[in-house]
Amino acid sequence: MWDQLTCAKKSLCRWAGNHKTLLVSTGVVVACGAGAYYGVKRVIREAETMMLDSQRELVARQRLQMHLGRSQEEIKAAFLRFVPSLKTRLYKLLDLEGIVANLKVLDKSEREMRDSMWEDAKLLGFGRLFAGLHAFCQLHLLVHCELLILGRETFHKHKTEGETSSESIDVHVQQQFLSSTLEYFFETGLPKLTAEIESRLSEYPTLQTWRVKEKAQVEKADLDHLLRELHATCLPCSASDHALWHSFLIYPDDVPLEAHPAGVLPLLNELWDILESPFFKDALRASIDCLFELLTTDILAALYPHEAGPITEMSAIQRPPLAKVIPQLKVEVGRLFVATAKQTTLLQHWETLSGLETLQCLSESIFVQETDDAAARPESSWGWI
Repeated sequence: MWDQLTCAKKSLCRWAGNHKTLLVSTGVVVACGAGAYYGVKRVIREAETMMLDSQRELVARQRLQMHLGRSQEEIKAAFLRFVPSLKTRLYKLLDLEGIVANLKVLDKSEREMRDSMWEDAKLLGFGRLFAGLHAFCQLHLLVHCELLILGRETFHKHKTEGETSSESIDVHVQQQFLSSTLEYFFETGLPKLTAEIESRLSEYPTLQTWRVKEKAQVEKADLDHLLRELHATCLPCSASDHALWHSFLIYPDDVPLEAHPAGVLPLLNELWDILESPFFKDALRASIDCLFELLTTDILAALYPHEAGPITEMSAIQRPPLAKVIPQLKVEVGRLFVATAKQTTLLQHWETLSGLETLQCLSESIFVQETDDAAARPESSWGWI
């Protein structure tokens, strides 16, 4: 028996020695096959994981878009509540009606006084147009950001189970946050914004040369060109401009901590960071540009209605004097701040601004934040800390 086993062993060794290449090749093939099999399984698992992750991201994005859509109505309602206050304060700061009333009762023989008052009316008319444009966009974005900051808590509360009510922001703190920031905008920011716009316009050479008593006819192309020049003059472009426009919206960082209502400081810090972000700067610039185009279109259409269709007679061509342009500026600004069943300009322009892509990016940036970046951010980078 032992001899047979020994003989079989020798035979097997001789066979293996004679077929060494075959055995090695077979081993390599088997090893490669096993490696390929497990490699394919790993790739399949990774693909399935990626697919699940993308599905989760898609669902999360859909939830975010739904939440932002619901938030839009709340933002719209809040913004419209503050528009009358904005109009009242703006009209008080730029009292064009007072100048017009004085012109009506001024004796026609006092030509020098009349000419001076018309120049004041010109600056007030253009000043109200551009100050109103900038204030409208700033208030819109301010309310938008503040309500999204507060609304994000609700969004994450539905997203994360088991969150206790003690972690929610107190209603009183929310009210203090909204009231303090809006009070600052109306009491401090708006007057500073108006003064800055007035200063820039009063120093613009072309507007200075357009004297009301001399400008008997205003061509459409000339008015359009002037409006665009003034628009560019009023835009915040440099870093110092952005810092100045930032100061119109929120307290400066040198305000003592105890000056802020209790519990509001974290919200103010977050708002500060948002207002300094490139997303906000892009949204503000796009909003101002968009609203300017809308208002310019309305102004030119009202002053030059004949150019909307074919001209049949030369007498139909209108070249209004500058004295007629100023009241039309007043009318268009008034339409921007009034919403009625018959007057829908405010609502239409709000809808247009709310649909801007830059505003959507700003909204998503408020909700989608990198946890690691937030955790790594030093407290000293915040506005007041």
